[in-house]
Amino acid sequence: MRGDDWDPCARTGMAKLGVAPIATWRFKEALKIIKPDPERQRECEHQVAAVLWGVEVAAKIDKAKSVPTPAQYKRDLQKLAKTLQDAIDLAAKAISPEYEYQLRRRKISWIGEPRKLHLKETELAINWIGSRVRKGSPRVSNARTIAADAAYILLRRYGRSPTRVGGREGRTHKLAKVLFGNEDADLFDYLKRSSPYFVETGRIRPES
Repeated sequence: MRGDDWDPCARTGMAKLGVAPIATWRFKEALKIIKPDPERQRECEHQVAAVLWGVEVAAKIDKAKSVPTPAQYKRDLQKLAKTLQDAIDLAAKAISPEYEYQLRRRKISWIGEPRKLHLKETELAINWIGSRVRKGSPRVSNARTIAADAAYILLRRYGRSPTRVGGREGRTHKLAKVLFGNEDADLFDYLKRSSPYFVETGRIRPES
């Protein structure tokens, strides 16, 4: 830790969580890249401090061997989807047409209807994980993911000029590396699969 380190989280009230001091250069450099308007400066500072804290926590999680990988989550979700589909099929066989008619008259949902909604939500989760992790790719870093997602959000919310996708030399990638704490790191693949970007556009960022 550098000698000029301090804890910007203290200004947000998060020091009570026992968070270790976060490097000043990351905090200051992030604000230089974002360049928030003066009236939103304090709000932006709070958000940057929260992100830095989140990256620190995520980095500790990354080191924990007990944390499941995205591939393991996907396998579990696929098992859940199969179980839900089996339940839906069984529910359809277990009810007589007469009783189903009575339920519909009283506007009561049969057990199969809620399960269909749960199945749809599970399939969306599977697709989301599939969009973030390619087959044979290394284990996803939670810290890098948070830094990449936050860089996109912070620039969209507080940046003075419209955020561009850019390339490895772009502002978004530069901010992501600062938030991550390593200006030599390559987070571009994480930026291309940024969750906020995917939610807003419905697609993966093209290679730049």
